[in-house]
Amino acid sequence: MLKLIRNADVLVNPSYFEGFGTILLESMSAGTPVIAYDLEAYHEFATNGYDALLVRLGDLARLIVATYCVLTDEDLVFSLVTNSCSTAKKFDWSNTVDKIRDVYKLVIHSTS
Repeated sequence: MLKLIRNADVLVNPSYFEGFGTILLESMSAGTPVIAYDLEAYHEFATNGYDALLVRLGDLARLIVATYCVLTDEDLVFSLVTNSCSTAKKFDWSNTVDKIRDVYKLVIHSTS
């Protein structure tokens, strides 16, 4: 799947529901611009116009316009990809494992 993401010009995710949005982060780390509906789950890591294009939930016309913009605006793509690669690094598995371990330690110490 990662090979497909890397070879894509853009990832458009029209999902209405997400638990976290791993596919967006995978695309960001692969250097593929991301467009999706603006879901609460993405607010943890994605910022509209900075590292992703997030459009109002259900606004298919705007999703199409955003896709057109990414496919035709090299400066926009450069900005999104540069920023999204930086964002994705914050969610690297090594960082995530450390954070999860810290949460477990906190829980263990608070129940002792």
